[in-house]
Amino acid sequence: MRSERALELRGRTVDLGSSEVKLGSGQTLVIQGPGRITGAGHSLFAISGNRCFVTLNGLSLQHLGAPGGFVKRESGAAVWVRGKSVVTLVDCNVASERGFGLWLVQRAIVLADGCKLVGCGRSGAVLFERAQLTFRHGVIEGAKLHGICQRGDTKSIVEDSAISGCGNRGVYAYHNASVTLQRTAVTDTKWAAASAVQVEALRLGDRASLTMRSCEMHRNAGFGVSVSGNVVCDLDAGTRGVDSTLSAVEQMQARLDVPMPFEVALTAADL
Repeated sequence: MRSERALELRGRTVDLGSSEVKLGSGQTLVIQGPGRITGAGHSLFAISGNRCFVTLNGLSLQHLGAPGGFVKRESGAAVWVRGKSVVTLVDCNVASERGFGLWLVQRAIVLADGCKLVGCGRSGAVLFERAQLTFRHGVIEGAKLHGICQRGDTKSIVEDSAISGCGNRGVYAYHNASVTLQRTAVTDTKWAAASAVQVEALRLGDRASLTMRSCEMHRNAGFGVSVSGNVVCDLDAGTRGVDSTLSAVEQMQARLDVPMPFEVALTAADL
């Protein structure tokens, strides 16, 4: 880190045991694969502070369950990012047996390209406060809860990706969250009481947004898309499989939980 040179694993496996890689303000770390990093601590990487920059390229990150187990709120993550840190993931496979794949808090920013979040014990990626996630050309698969879960003033952009086989929802966002899905498939969610993509803004003053461009919604146990409260929606005509019998407006209105302001902008009356 002091030299700011890339650490090249060259096919090696690094076992962190119960430890984690910790970085703070002003530190820079670049790890170049191929290689594998495993560990059973709270997280593999705990990244915090301002102007902390981490790049992980071509790695398999496997966050294992601790022998004694964590209580639910301490289940940890493969990559935990806080403060104003910026993390770039390229061509990485990320898994957490009992926790999150990616955990973003405060003003953290994660840029992921060509990555897979597979088989996470809770959600694939979670965003809180003002965190931002950009996820491109990747796969989120088999998360026990949600593929992506976000609350607060968070922002997610998912492009050219697939979210599949999640236990509850593919995407779940609430409060003032902003969700953009482009050329992305959300399929095979397993909970009939929840929608594959669900966005809520139920508190007084909340305003969330959902934008979908050329997306696919198929084989989900519940509705394809639902919104509740003050959510501004923009779904284009290229989004397919939202529901075979209802227009997008009818479908979302059918799922409204409370009589709050509801706004929808569509370029096609029936998807």
